[in-house]
Amino acid sequence: MGRRNPQDKQGSQGTPIPLLSNYLKLICLNEAVYQYAVSFSPDIDSKNMRFALISEHKSEIGETKAFDGCILYLPVNIGNVKLTSRRVMDGTEIIITVQFVKQLSPDSHHCIPFYNIVFRRVMRILQMKLVGKSYFDPHHPFVIPQHRLQIWPGYVMNVKKVDGGMLLMMDIAHKVLRMDSVLEVMQDLYNHKGYETFRDECMRQLVGVIVVTRYNNRTYRIDDIAWDKTPRSTFLSHDGSISFADYYKNHYNLEIGDMDQPLLMHRPKKKDQPDAICLVPEFSSMTGISDKMRSDFSLMKAVSEYTRLTPIQRKASLEKFVQNVMHTPDAKKELQQWGLEIDPAFFQLSFADFFVDEVEARAQMGIMIAEPQYVEQQNDRTETFIRNISGSFSPSVQMVMCIFPSMRDDRYNAVKRLCCVEQPVPSQVVLTRTISNPKRVRSVAQKVVLQMNCKMGGVLWSVNIPLKSLMIVGMDVFHDTTKRMCSVAGVVASLNSSGTQWFSRIIKHATPTELIDGLKFCFIDAIKSYHGINNELPAKIVVYRDGVSEGQLQVVENYEVQQIYQSFASFGEHYMPQVVVIVVQKRINTTICLNRGIPENPPSGTVLDHGVTNPNWYDFFLVSQHVRQGTVSPTHYVVLHNTTKLSPDHLQRLTYKMTHMYYNWPGTIRVPAPCKYAHKLAFLVGQSLHEAPAPELGNKLFFL
Repeated sequence: MGRRNPQDKQGSQGTPIPLLSNYLKLICLNEAVYQYAVSFSPDIDSKNMRFALISEHKSEIGETKAFDGCILYLPVNIGNVKLTSRRVMDGTEIIITVQFVKQLSPDSHHCIPFYNIVFRRVMRILQMKLVGKSYFDPHHPFVIPQHRLQIWPGYVMNVKKVDGGMLLMMDIAHKVLRMDSVLEVMQDLYNHKGYETFRDECMRQLVGVIVVTRYNNRTYRIDDIAWDKTPRSTFLSHDGSISFADYYKNHYNLEIGDMDQPLLMHRPKKKDQPDAICLVPEFSSMTGISDKMRSDFSLMKAVSEYTRLTPIQRKASLEKFVQNVMHTPDAKKELQQWGLEIDPAFFQLSFADFFVDEVEARAQMGIMIAEPQYVEQQNDRTETFIRNISGSFSPSVQMVMCIFPSMRDDRYNAVKRLCCVEQPVPSQVVLTRTISNPKRVRSVAQKVVLQMNCKMGGVLWSVNIPLKSLMIVGMDVFHDTTKRMCSVAGVVASLNSSGTQWFSRIIKHATPTELIDGLKFCFIDAIKSYHGINNELPAKIVVYRDGVSEGQLQVVENYEVQQIYQSFASFGEHYMPQVVVIVVQKRINTTICLNRGIPENPPSGTVLDHGVTNPNWYDFFLVSQHVRQGTVSPTHYVVLHNTTKLSPDHLQRLTYKMTHMYYNWPGTIRVPAPCKYAHKLAFLVGQSLHEAPAPELGNKLFFL
């Protein structure tokens, strides 16, 4: 992406309001930071050994350094030096060449990697444990004994160079730990699933899960289950061959109760740790919340009391942490060595907000429903449902409704596969418990009828979009649950001026990638469908691409945008519509709150388009939801490509309007509706169908 003038992305409409963000000013007192390239002869593969060898030469390079294995940062200039060490294991002489690369301004974006190294050290000094990209405090957990849960409080920290300068982004994080061990989970699966499917269920539910080993508070990802290994199995340690049972007894004074349990396998990603690590399920605790736990209202309410913080609570927690850093001598010293100080006052901004009041309510129950054909089930077996639906199907059937006595994935998947692939017709699944409460049945019935209506092409509501000849596209990727090396991309495109009718297609990948291949043919079909309804080709195309990290932005711009343009050639050499490609990022840590004495959530429609945005990108943050509990999370939008004459105000307003257009929810959602539709489509295919839906459903929202 080319450098963009940050002034070009700022809107001019709306009412300015004072905002507070979770960024702290990072004050750099040193005149410069010096960067060096470090090489070893003979070469050293182990990063830990490189660290150890560099640490031997404090007299030459000083006490204060930041080293990532290849690049060395120092607060002083030592020029070019050669250092000599000896490898402990065999006495081999190692020549370390430290070569000066450049002098960096302390506020340069090149300093960001090493500033983050410094703050990682600060977190270790504060005895925080790294899990993923967040740091957690295992020494002060919140305990929920009635649900056998612990919650580790934690923080996300990241130094960023933004429009407002060098800032430290901080946010609150939580890690939920279950007091039940992996062994208890496996035993429960065995009791409920039986021997025949026990191993398959264990692999499905445990592989990919993060566990914590309580004896050292370390976290590991389960990559496999070694069914052929038990605590009696031996491995080669520094002291020779030893069984896992003896190892845990000698090192942690832990007695293993079940000597027949299989072992869990963790494969480190680090090159200097090629061997897999075996873990004992009995000593490994589950983290995160399972689907079964999510359906427990009392459990989720108890968890939310600790994790759903209001803006006031969030600000107080962050302020307390900053004070902890500043009052811990070793942490403060670590920052001072680099000439770094944290301004304890959170970054204050003034931005604009606007509100869309042009949503036309069309959700009045004017829907005509003919007398349905009832088919009574003799039992709740999956094959009975499939046989009865197939036997009752005729060309006049516009909708199939199934009432399930309970939710079972195999039955749901089979019914959806039948109705979406084999005998294409919109379908609706309702659980018995959903309609069993007489006090709620009328409300539930209205919602179900509305959903059925839009699945068949009906319009529930719309927004006023004054742009003519506009096609809005949403794209997202979901990873197939049964085929681990397969991904499903969902693509939806609006077919009318009000954005109420949608074309949909999926693209399957042989590899689990976020980059969509085959977009050219998808866009050709979408443009043809648009022309078939409007008798004209779209003159403007706005694409919302969900699920892209910062590291993939350049690749998406170069790769996917190129495919979009290749599709235009199918409609003649003179067809060249204006195109906007906007990446939608939900998994961000930036938070903003209204700053009028007491922090509170900003109103829906608040736009943040400078200050904490990237100085090299055309980007903005949008708060599209009205949140009464906890702290609202904005969504980050990065305009990767833009050949239109639409102003920032136009794009911001269109984006906000699109958050109103998701027909499964009567209010606004976090992302534009086409992104949510694309996700629902990809999820249905990747989770249940595992193949493309029938083309006959391509112009309906059948996947809601």
